Amino acid sequence: MQTKSRSYLRFLPARYLAAITTILLTVLVTGTCWPADPGEPVAHVNGVTIFKSDLSCAIEAALVRNLISQHGDIENPGFDRDQVDNEIALQRLIDIELLYQESLKHRFYGLTEESTQRYQLEVKRLGGEDKLISALQCNSMSPEEFRKTIFRRLSIKRLLDKMVYSKIQVTDGAIREYYELNKDKFQKPESVRTRQIVIRVSSGAGIDEWREAKDRAYTIYRDASTGTDFISLVRRQSDDPASASVGGDMGPIPKGDIQGVLDTRIFTLEEGTVTKPIRSRNGFHIIKIVSTTPSTTKSLEEMKPHITTRIRRERAREMIASLVEELKSKAEIEIIH
Repeated sequence: MQTKSRSYLRFLPARYLAAITTILLTVLVTGTCWPADPGEPVAHVNGVTIFKSDLSCAIEAALVRNLISQHGDIENPGFDRDQVDNEIALQRLIDIELLYQESLKHRFYGLTEESTQRYQLEVKRLGGEDKLISALQCNSMSPEEFRKTIFRRLSIKRLLDKMVYSKIQVTDGAIREYYELNKDKFQKPESVRTRQIVIRVSSGAGIDEWREAKDRAYTIYRDASTGTDFISLVRRQSDDPASASVGGDMGPIPKGDIQGVLDTRIFTLEEGTVTKPIRSRNGFHIIKIVSTTPSTTKSLEEMKPHITTRIRRERAREMIASLVEELKSKAEIEIIH
């Protein structure tokens, strides 16, 4: 039988682990609930029970976080519904419970005050406490339980800041080594800058309308090819008002950014070339190649912030895994099948 908790902070039910400070987004997107009856226990972690319902809640929240691209979170399982495995999900919940229990031993200063501030930010973001309460009620979650959830997350974050992130030092040598080993990933693709004239054809147009548009496009092409100023042709002839207002300028286009025949054609032409009308599903395009830029490798200085982040993330992942394994070696964990 589950014993009553002596400390609501220490023995907060594990189903609230899945909720983070931005839980309202999860709540509103999924409609996932925290049932009053948690169901059967599936594990005990140093006396704290994880229930069967915790797994489904954690999985649902993880799936939503994946959809909204909240990557790099210790609480993000990183798998989709087709790959969901209850054993993996349970191990993640156990890991988080161990981290939380460890965080409480450090008695981090100011957590209660910071939790209150975060709670008030959510109230403000939702437009008032009544709206927050309404959103939480959809998942049978009270404001007090939400406060505990925030506290829990912040406590784990403080632990990781102290035990992991503060100990990671990324040297210039490590950055340079990573750059040299991964140069192929830092390529800027070839690009072209173009201007275009668009001759539109309405959806569902017949052969006659397409023929008329083609004849008009070739007339404009001949004018452009015999020296008529291309920008003036754009402003007078293009059926695309937005691009016509800037002289048809499409800006730099990296190779592979546009699909089909346009990508195939424009990267084979020299600067100053005007293409014959190119047909697309929307009509015809007459394109002038303004300039070309060959493929280049991004510099070390340019990539330094990105590489630093990548190295820190990789090292943090390893250190967190090591910390969790150490905590497991000292913990009393019972998995109930």
